[in-house]
Amino acid sequence: MYSSPTIVPREKASTPSSNIHPATLHS
Repeated sequence: MYSSPTIVPREKASTPSSNIHPATLHS
């Protein structure tokens, strides 16, 4: 699942991780 987060950074944003820095992504 999280084998290559560097290759799929956009997918990581879709994950709950965005809950930690939603403003940063929207910034």
